[in-house]
Amino acid sequence: MKSTFIIILFLSAVLALPSKAIEKETKTETVTKTFTVKLTADLGSLTKAAEQGNVDAQYQLAHIYFTGKDVPVDYKLARRWYTKAAEQGDVQAQYSLAVIYDTGKGGINDYQKARQWYTKAAESRLASAQFNLGVMYYHGKGLTPNYQLAIKWLTKAAEQSDEDALDFIALIYATGKGVTQDHSQALKWWTKLAELGNTDAQFNIAYLYSDGLGTEQNKKTAYFWHFIAAKHGSVRSVYQKGLHSKILSKQEMESIEIKAAAKYKEIYGK
Repeated sequence: MKSTFIIILFLSAVLALPSKAIEKETKTETVTKTFTVKLTADLGSLTKAAEQGNVDAQYQLAHIYFTGKDVPVDYKLARRWYTKAAEQGDVQAQYSLAVIYDTGKGGINDYQKARQWYTKAAESRLASAQFNLGVMYYHGKGLTPNYQLAIKWLTKAAEQSDEDALDFIALIYATGKGVTQDHSQALKWWTKLAELGNTDAQFNIAYLYSDGLGTEQNKKTAYFWHFIAAKHGSVRSVYQKGLHSKILSKQEMESIEIKAAAKYKEIYGK
């Protein structure tokens, strides 16, 4: 993930967020594909195949120029070949072309074209495209913000376990910016992310359980998630685990820690 948003625990026990926390950025990496047919690494032969309409060659050539693999980076040539592959229906090329227009690489920043190509890739269920499209609608990049469409596409990406989407949609519901504040939805999506091993999400849901936000207050469940996050290196959860240990009995903590250790092994495989 490029960035993870962190809920900060204040003594006032109010869910508070950094002022810029809602400014989620789009993904900017293109996709490295695995090809069913091995293409030549020779640039001349690859270019010839691309010019003859081989969509895999077009994509691979675009990716070479985009990443600068064995050649100088050339976003204009990358855009040219991504376009040709995208027009043939290559979903990864559609997404990569959208990234170029979205980020302005190569000197052309065109949010309308970015949205057009993200939409095509998103409709083919590419989670990264669904996420970036949701971000565009949420922040109003090149258009008036449309929170309904933002939630639609972010939800689709989150349902495919895209970690950025899981984090962002949880944050949106936690803050209530653009939607009705709903901590139960925040809890739902952060729990999915926590189970993928994200320690910030583990901390966040522990906080929600501790204060009864979006769920019944449950200090034991809060301790459970703080234990897992702390074991994986979360300094904040180490501190919160210590605070919760003062309100739970030794027997309760021992029972929770056995279950949390099993969950930790399930998540991290160790």
